Amino acid sequence: MSRQPRHFPLSVALFLLVLGSALPGAAMFSGYKTFFKDGEAKLEAGDHQGALADFQEAFRLENKASRYRLEGAIFANYLPRYKIALAYEPLDIMEAEAWIKKSTDALEEEVIKRQRKELAKYHADKNRIQKAAEEKRKALAAQFNIALSDAQNLLNQKKFAEARRAFQKLVQDYPNRPEAQVGLGKVDNAKLTHLRTMALDAKTAIIDRNFAKAETVIGQIERIDAGFGEIASLKQQIVDAKRRIADAADAEKRRKQLEDEKNRLAALEAERKRREALAQAQADNQTNNQTTSPPRENSPPQTNTATAQAEQNKAALREALLATLKPYRRGDPGKALSELQEIAIDGAEDSLSFRWLKGIYLLGKHHHSLEPDEAVLDLARGEILEVQRMQPDFRPDPGIYPRYVIEFFGATGN
Repeated sequence: MSRQPRHFPLSVALFLLVLGSALPGAAMFSGYKTFFKDGEAKLEAGDHQGALADFQEAFRLENKASRYRLEGAIFANYLPRYKIALAYEPLDIMEAEAWIKKSTDALEEEVIKRQRKELAKYHADKNRIQKAAEEKRKALAAQFNIALSDAQNLLNQKKFAEARRAFQKLVQDYPNRPEAQVGLGKVDNAKLTHLRTMALDAKTAIIDRNFAKAETVIGQIERIDAGFGEIASLKQQIVDAKRRIADAADAEKRRKQLEDEKNRLAALEAERKRREALAQAQADNQTNNQTTSPPRENSPPQTNTATAQAEQNKAALREALLATLKPYRRGDPGKALSELQEIAIDGAEDSLSFRWLKGIYLLGKHHHSLEPDEAVLDLARGEILEVQRMQPDFRPDPGIYPRYVIEFFGATGN
């Protein structure tokens, strides 16, 4: 007895049709197959970007490698990771290598294991991609080493801004290479060390009063980093040093004026005394002439000659003593003392001025000596005591002599 075909009501048929179309598995299977087939066609045509998009969509819908029926008894291998690797190969060889490794890990080659030709192609493609990726890594490493060397050279040349940009680009392009990050960290330390060294050079130049050099160095620091913290301090040090020099010059000018005035007054006083002495000598001579026999005719004026000679000696001694003040004013009391002792004028060592100058020269020699000699100090004290004995009311002018001379004179007198 033959079985009659079973007919379903139209409503049931429509329900089954809607239910079948709503099954997610059927829709997904149809979707990934379509994208995979389109991707293979685009890959064959050389459209790798389009093929990559289709293979990625197929992989999103179904990531499991399998064989699917094309028509009748014909089957095709669904290997999404392998196909994605092939699509990536001319676009990004490193991504292609990553996907060929994913294909191996997912055992996609197992799906085509019994198909020798396809399996051989799979292995050939895998070897080619891996070899190309290795060559790419070597090329990138070489490029990295060159760029790293260039960045380091910029740092060695103290081109800190350029070095920073070079290292930053290396960090961006090679995020997995720690050398780039380390190099970037070196820039700030090297820059700070260099700026501190330059600041020290500027300070040394200021101490040496080489202000032009100091200002040049400060300008170089500003060009490297205008915000460097020591710039303002260095500029103020130059201002202060120049002001101190100007103040010292003014003080020296005033001291010289006082000294000149003192010398002028001393010269006037000496001239007055000379005239008084000459007048006294003439008076004494006249008195002697009145109490003795009249001089023979044509007898030379002995007294006038002696007086003139004495005046010449005084003038010569004064010039010689003034000459010894020159090395003393230059800060060389030892030379001044030597020149003083070389004066060969009769009665020089008995002069008040001679003893005074000898005392202050000895005192100055002791004061400026790196290894002071107490014997020199005793000699100075002896000369000054003799000056005080010869002229008890003598007092050195504090506007002319240094403080240590005034203090020593006062201590010796007490």
